Amino acid sequence: MTGSRGSRFAALTLGLALGAAPAPAQEVGAPLNIVPVQPGQTDAGAATTVPSEVETIAAAPIDAESYGTLGDADGGLGGELWAGADRRLVEALLPMLGPVPGSPTLNDLAARLLMTAAVPPGGEAHVHLLALRLDRLLALGRAPDSVPGAFADATVAGVARRAAFQALLARGDDEAACAEAQAAVQVDDQPLWSRAMIFCQLRSGQTDAALLGLDVLAESGTPLPASFRPLAEAMATGATPAPQDLADATVVEAALARAAGVATAVATDDPWVLAVLAGAPSLPDAARLGAAERAEALGALNAADLGALYGAIAFDPAEIADAATVAQTLEGPVARALLHQAARGQAPSTARAELILAALAGAASPAEAATAARAFAGLIAELPPAEALIWFAPSAIRALLVAGRPVDALAWWRLAQGRDAVVAASIEPLWPLARIAVLDAGEGGAERLALWWQRTIVADDPAGAERSALASALLSALGDGAGRGILADVAGVGVGTETPPTALLAALDAAAAAGRRGETVLLALLALRDGGPAGAPAASVIAAVRGLVFVGLEDEARRLAIEAATAHGL
Repeated sequence: MTGSRGSRFAALTLGLALGAAPAPAQEVGAPLNIVPVQPGQTDAGAATTVPSEVETIAAAPIDAESYGTLGDADGGLGGELWAGADRRLVEALLPMLGPVPGSPTLNDLAARLLMTAAVPPGGEAHVHLLALRLDRLLALGRAPDSVPGAFADATVAGVARRAAFQALLARGDDEAACAEAQAAVQVDDQPLWSRAMIFCQLRSGQTDAALLGLDVLAESGTPLPASFRPLAEAMATGATPAPQDLADATVVEAALARAAGVATAVATDDPWVLAVLAGAPSLPDAARLGAAERAEALGALNAADLGALYGAIAFDPAEIADAATVAQTLEGPVARALLHQAARGQAPSTARAELILAALAGAASPAEAATAARAFAGLIAELPPAEALIWFAPSAIRALLVAGRPVDALAWWRLAQGRDAVVAASIEPLWPLARIAVLDAGEGGAERLALWWQRTIVADDPAGAERSALASALLSALGDGAGRGILADVAGVGVGTETPPTALLAALDAAAAAGRRGETVLLALLALRDGGPAGAPAASVIAAVRGLVFVGLEDEARRLAIEAATAHGL
């Protein structure tokens, strides 16, 4: 895998499935060479002269279940990731892993968990762990660059075929995807391939065969996504189908919608479906951008790629020139695309800051605001934190923290600190976020939090009290005693009303206390899988933050805490 953590996991390819041959230095069936290059050795796999008195020992073949493309130096979670974990528990829990809504942090962490090269957990094996990891990686909309041919047993190869097919459809290479489906349907009886073949027959003009296949599927009683038949029949007849929500769709239904050019109401968290729709110029801009923004919120599309898609939308020069006004008449994602283009065309200046502020302020929900923050963070970072832009400091700080750029946020924080009362009051609501991100980690944190409480919470404000209680709890989970500053005020305030998964959280606490990193990360991900940092019970978020800190993942814990805090209005 290549690139940064965000980009490397977004590569939707699997070399094995695409038929790539193993690298010349790696024979099929041979052990992977993981020995670093030594002095005088030109390649880790090349022969080298060894003094005669040194005994050489042939390396044992690496277990396929230990395979991974991430080591400690490039985002891996450690070769002893599963030390102390019970294999039966890991096998039971891993199949539950999937995209966590609204948390690029957790989805990135999930991908790293699955791609880390590590000794498998101890215990009797009942399932192929590499195949299970690849399957869950596929569910996240991600896949490794390659898997050595030596590990390509039937189970792994089946996952590889699905990865290749979905990646090709996401790239818009329908011809190659259909070739993959044609090969797969000969050896794999998964329902996906039957539907894929109907799509492929329709795109190649074999309408009668496709309609016959539709009837056969219907008579077989095979459960089908609700949108499959309406979209397939529309593609067969050339009619325009009614908009479909694609809630239970796969990439096949997304490809049918793309072929029909139908406006889709995107109600799915399947990253492959979102990738197909985001890459479909045939769809209306709002549907395409809506899918892209949803994919970004899942961590399946990085902010730079979202920005590139914003830039691909066609606007009249007059619209760009008057972007702040025109954006008010457009749907949210399209408005952000217009403002992004306009802001990018401005030199770092007051004019750019005003356009960015319009985009951030136009978000209709905390989730939209978070996506906007990440999409515009690069443009914000180019703005100089100067006196002339002091009015922009609160928005810049919040957006940069949400985007995971605390160093850039710190420059704006320092600019605003110590200014007049008006400026000080403007950044006061951000103090808990700054504390979580360690922008302001000096002494007196408890007193500062108490001051923040007094200035930002008004009487009879239950929602404000809930947010304050969450801030106090998150700081405590991070090991920051500043949370005590308002403990007396919020001790009786319930943080959320949902019932947390008691047994799971107890297991999470136990795993974290024992230092079982892989188990802790897996349990933290599952604790938040249904609602993410915005919708999961607050007790689950707090336990996940605390657990990640315990196993040495403090940076990830802080990013998760910021996602939760901003999702709840802090």
